[in-house]
Parts: sequence; C-alpha cells; structure tokens
Amino acid sequence: MNIVAEKQREVEQQNLLLEAINALLEDAVKKFQNLPQNHEKNELKQQNMLLEQINSFILDNNQKSIESIFSIVSHELRTPLAPIKAYSKMILDGKFGSINQDQMAKLSTICQNVSTLEQIIQSSIDSKKIETGLLSPKLEKCDIVSIMEDARKQLEDQINEKNITFSVPAKRHFITCDHDLMKRMLVEIIKNSIVAVPKGGNIMLSVEQLDGKTQIKISDNGCGIPKNKITGLFSKLYQIDQSNTREKSGLGVGLFFCKQIVEAHNGTISIHSEGQGTTVSITLKT
Repeated sequence: MNIVAEKQREVEQQNLLLEAINALLEDAVKKFQNLPQNHEKNELKQQNMLLEQINSFILDNNQKSIESIFSIVSHELRTPLAPIKAYSKMILDGKFGSINQDQMAKLSTICQNVSTLEQIIQSSIDSKKIETGLLSPKLEKCDIVSIMEDARKQLEDQINEKNITFSVPAKRHFITCDHDLMKRMLVEIIKNSIVAVPKGGNIMLSVEQLDGKTQIKISDNGCGIPKNKITGLFSKLYQIDQSNTREKSGLGVGLFFCKQIVEAHNGTISIHSEGQGTTVSITLKT
C-alpha cells in the first residue's frame, strides 16, 4: 500500500501548490487595483482568466490522481483474491485430483465468499467515487423491467437454491437511468431479500408509473426488520445484527451504495417493514 500513500502525498502537494498560487494571484489582483482606471479592467480580466486556467489545470490533475488512487486500491485489494478464486475453482473442477463431497462443499463456500468480497470491494470503491464526483449516472432510456430480469438472472442460483417464487411485472416500463448502476442497486436489494426469506419464500418486484414518476418496489415475505433498526439501514457500515455471532455477512455498504445510486438519479428510497416481510420503495423521475 506504499504506492497509495505516495499518491496521497502527491494530491496533498498539488493542493498546497493550488493554495500558494491562489495566494500569489490574490496579491497580484490587489496590486492591480492600484493601477490607473484605464488599465485596471483589462489587467484584472486577464488575471482572472489566468487564475481560472490554473485552477482548472490543477483540479484536473487532482482528479486524475484521485482516480489513480482508486485504481491502485482496487488492484491491491483484488490481487490476493484472484489466486484464491482460481485455485479453488480448479480444485472443484478436479484439476488436482478427486475430492469428496465435504471438501467440495467447503471449496464452494470459499468461492462464494471470494465473489462476495469482490462485490463489497467494488461497491465500496464506487461509493467513494460517487461521493467525490468521479462516478455519475450515464442516463439513457431503459426498460426497468428488463433490468429487473437481468438482476434476477445474476442471482438465479441463489433463488433456485432456496426454491424462491420470484416475480417481475409483465408490462414494459421505460425510465431514464444508468442501466448498470440500476441493475447493481436491484441486485443488492434482492440479495438482502434472498437472505431474509425462508426456503420456498416469495420475492415480488413491481413498477407503477404516474404523474411523471416511477415507483419501484421490491417486496418479500422474510423475517422483517425491527422498527428501531430501519432508520439506520442506509448509513455507511451499518449492521442490523452487530453481535460477534451475527449470521449475515457484509460490511454494511450495500444499502448505503443503493441510496447513493438513487440520489444520483435525483430519486428517493425508503424501507417499510412490519413484523414479517419487507418492502423497499424507490421513486424516480420517468
């Protein structure tokens, strides 16, 4: 992680340089204020243009440095996971000889957890990118029902494993959104529902469009969420079960990231749960 520290120092140095240049230019502007009236406006105009160009240049370089840091962090976190995932799959496929059912089950758990960790890393980094303005929605007309179906396909194995009844609307509904971000949001919410529902449970997705707005709902008949826990669900690193023996995995960035995606689309997200079952509601402009 030394490379990351070096990049952070570069950003700090660039910020100090920007502050120094701004101070120098402010002093220059003060001096120009004492010039004769016929020179003052032109000189100040040129000085302001120079200031804007320098600010733009340094801020652009700062942004590139921050992007570089995110890239390095992502690489450093993912690199040790790659051989774990690759060798686990090779052993599962019998590349190194036969294995028994117990070994196969444990290796499958390793592969699943590596994939989960990769998703957590990506969501954490993208969450920070949204905060810093480096990731913004690429808006286009999309069929939200088609995105729902894509999300279901990505989670098909988990859905089938618990024999969950999963339903999406039959009618097509078009909204303006970022296809990939919207899919990632739905995947994250559906994953939570899969964990919550019992075997043979139900997950239902619905869409309603009215007065230029689209409301998307993801409902399940799972264990529900205590009322006193709902308000914190969209907080960063929040866990419903904070005990050392908690059964549900994750770092608490999932719903926080979902909220960021919705707000980046100028929408709202809320959760309703009473006793049993949970409904996540997302409202977006059509």
